[in-house]
Amino acid sequence: MNNKMGKNLSIVTISLLLLLASTSAGQVFDVKSYGGQPNADITQALTKAWKAACAVAGSKVVISAGTYKLGVVTLLGPCKGAVEFHLQGTLQAPSDLSSFNGKDFWVSFQRINSLTVSGGGVFDGKGQTAWQKNNCAKQYSCKTLPINIRFDYVTNSIVHDIQSKDSKFFHINVMGCKNLKIQHVTITAPGDSPNTDGIHIGRSSKITITNAKIGTGDDCISIGDGTQDVTTNQVTCGPGHGISIGSLGRYQNEQPVSGIRVIGSTLSSTKNGVRIKTWPSSPPGSASDMHFENIIMNNVANPILIDQGYCPNNQCSNKSPSKVKISNVSFKNIRGTSATKEVVKLICSNSVPCQQVVVADIDLNVRFDYVTNSIVHDIQSKDSKFFYINVMGCKNFQIQHVTITALGDSPNTNGIRIGRSSKITITNAKIGTGIRVIGGTLSSTKNGVRIKTWPSSPPGSASDMHFENIIMNNVANPILINQGYCPNNQCSNKSPSKVKISNVSFKNIRGTSATKKAVKLIYSNSVPCQQVVVAYIDLVYKEAGGSATSTCVNVKPTVLGKKNPCACTNKQ
Repeated sequence: MNNKMGKNLSIVTISLLLLLASTSAGQVFDVKSYGGQPNADITQALTKAWKAACAVAGSKVVISAGTYKLGVVTLLGPCKGAVEFHLQGTLQAPSDLSSFNGKDFWVSFQRINSLTVSGGGVFDGKGQTAWQKNNCAKQYSCKTLPINIRFDYVTNSIVHDIQSKDSKFFHINVMGCKNLKIQHVTITAPGDSPNTDGIHIGRSSKITITNAKIGTGDDCISIGDGTQDVTTNQVTCGPGHGISIGSLGRYQNEQPVSGIRVIGSTLSSTKNGVRIKTWPSSPPGSASDMHFENIIMNNVANPILIDQGYCPNNQCSNKSPSKVKISNVSFKNIRGTSATKEVVKLICSNSVPCQQVVVADIDLNVRFDYVTNSIVHDIQSKDSKFFYINVMGCKNFQIQHVTITALGDSPNTNGIRIGRSSKITITNAKIGTGIRVIGGTLSSTKNGVRIKTWPSSPPGSASDMHFENIIMNNVANPILINQGYCPNNQCSNKSPSKVKISNVSFKNIRGTSATKKAVKLIYSNSVPCQQVVVAYIDLVYKEAGGSATSTCVNVKPTVLGKKNPCACTNKQ
C-alpha cells in the first residue's frame, strides 16, 4: 500500500515538474506558422505572431534561418508578461523610401516590459539608395530617414547578439527607456554613409552597452538630452565619428544629461575620439558627471574634444555662445595614436565656462578654453608643433605633475601658455621646451625667467608677477624683462610698448649663466616699470674667470640681500 502511494506521488511530482518546465520554457510563435516563408514578405506574418505572443506570458517569437523581406512594423506592448524576439535569419528592409509612408523607423518595439531581442540575426536596412537622398549636410531642418530599430519606452529588457547593417539613418534608437542592456551587438555601415549613428540614446536612464562592435558613417554612440546613468564598456568603434555626448542645445526645453561612463573602449581611424558637443546660440541646459576612462586610440583625429561651438556645415547661428553648462568631467588613462597633432581640445563656452574638468594619465598636447575650478595632473606632452598646454579664459585651474618635452631648437613650442586667466597654479612640472618655468630648475635654455612685450603695442598691463627659488644650469639670459620683444624683426619699432609692468620680483635665483649679462631689465620709456625687486641673486658666468653683469633700462629696481651680479648699480 505504502509503496503504491509512493509510486503515485513520484508520478505526480514528475508530471508537475514537467509542467513547470514547459511553462518556464514559454510558448513559441514561429512566423512560419503564420504563413511567413524565406525570400518572401513576412510583415503580416510577423505582426500576427507578435500579437499572439504578446498575449501570453513568457512567450517567444521566432524567425528562423533564412532571408526575409519585411516592411514597416510596430511591435507594440504592453504584453502579458516577458516576451522574446528571436531572430536567427536576415530581415531586409524596403529600399524605396516611399514604402515607409513617412515613418521614421523600420522596426519599432514600443511600450514593452521584460523584452529580449536575441538570436544572432541581421537587420539589413538596405540604405544605399536612401543615403544619396540625405540632405542633412545642406539643410538644417532636414527630413529624418527611417531608423533600423527603435526602442521606445522599453523597460527592464535586454538586447544581445544581433546585427544591424546599412541603416538608412540611425541603426538603433533608444528613447524613453529604462534599465535596458545592449550586449554583443554588431553594427556596420560604410564610413561615408551619412547620419548612420550606431546607437543613439535619448531621454533614457540606466542603459548599459557592453562588448559592442560598431563601424558607421557617424557617431558610434551618441547620447542626447534627458539621458542619465549610461555606461558603455568594451566598445570597439571605427570607422565613424567617435563616441559623443550630444549634440546638445539645438532645441528648446532640452533635459539635463548626467551620469555618463565610457570605459574600456577602442577607437580606430575615427574622425573624433570621445567628445562632448553643444551648439552655439543655444537655450540654457546642462551636462554633468561625465567620465571617459581606459580608452585606446588608434590613428584617431581629435581624440579628446569638448566643442561648445559645434556647428556642422555652418548651419547655425554663432551670434552668441552656447548656454549649455558642462561640469564634473574627466578624461583618464587615454592612450594610443592621434591622426591630428592637436590631441586634446577643450573649447568651452565663455558664457558658462566648464567646471571641474580633470585630464589625467594621458600622453598629449592640450588646449583649455574657459575651464574653471579644474585640475590637470600626471600627463605628458611631447613634440608639439606649437604650444603644448594653452590655457585661455580659465579660472581656478591647477596644473600638477606634468611633463613636457621637445627638441631645444623646436620653434614656438611653449610648454604652458596662459592668457586672460586667473588663479592658475603650476606645481611639480618638468618642462623642456625653451620657455619660462616658475619655481623649478632650468637647464641649457635660451632664456631663463622672462617677461616680454611687443613695441608699438596697444595699452595693457601685467602686474603681481614673482619668480622665486629657481636654479639655473647654464642658462642664457637667466633674468629678463624685454619690452622691445621683436622676433625676427617682424614688428614696428616706431613707438615703445604701452604694456604697463609693475610689482615684479626675482628672488633666490642662483646657478650658472651662459651669457655674460645674467640680468637684463629692458623697460618701456612710455610706461616705465614700477615696484621691481631683485633679491638674493647668485648667478655666475660659466666662462672661467668671468663675472656676470647686469643692465637696466628705464627702471631702478629695489635690491635686497646677496646680489651677484650687482643689480644695475648704474643706469645704462
